[in-house]
Amino acid sequence: MSKFGIACIILLSAVVTAMPVNAAPPAYTLGAAIERALKVNPSLEEKMHALESARMEVGVAQSHFWGAGGAGGLFSRASPI
Repeated sequence: MSKFGIACIILLSAVVTAMPVNAAPPAYTLGAAIERALKVNPSLEEKMHALESARMEVGVAQSHFWGAGGAGGLFSRASPI
């Protein structure tokens, strides 16, 4: 075996033995995932606002079909007979 091959084996064994055995993966929460997505794709936030605006416009357009309702009443005091 060449000196390079031996050096690679020694380096690999050093790296493997230095790794912790029971290392838990770092916690990756939904909030962290959203933060990372917004950092990587800054246009996502703009698109989210555009989607929210479009949903509001749909609500306004649908409101014309609902009609207008009102509540009213009259109050009068009747005199005894």
